[in-house]
Amino acid sequence: MIGEEIKKDLEDYNTVELEISELESKIEKIQAEKEILAAVDGSMKNYPYTKVHYKFNAINPKYIDELNKYLDILKERKLTQLIRKNKVEQFLNELPTSRLRLIFEYKYIKQFTWRKIAYILGGTEDSVRKEYERFFEEK
Repeated sequence: MIGEEIKKDLEDYNTVELEISELESKIEKIQAEKEILAAVDGSMKNYPYTKVHYKFNAINPKYIDELNKYLDILKERKLTQLIRKNKVEQFLNELPTSRLRLIFEYKYIKQFTWRKIAYILGGTEDSVRKEYERFFEEK
């Protein structure tokens, strides 16, 4: 029998992908925030005292430390979700036939109805669903 964990990961696949995307956006935003520079105008030390634009990192080091901790938390969550996604992809990769891989991909990843899967692959809703159920009975 297929493990309950992989069934759960199959059912959650789209949510996992969405969370990975959200986490990537947050990580990108935090990394950009860490790189904020302050800018000031000044002048050269010697004559002709030409105006100069200075840029420097002006973020409080304690703030940087907290941002780094938050970034580590987000990266850990992303890693956890990537592991789940990879388990599903590995499971699909190990299915014995292309047809079965497509049935699982259409059902769980694209979230098609049995009717739509049957239309694409040929057959009836019942025949496609039975193929799917037989796979679980054999395992």
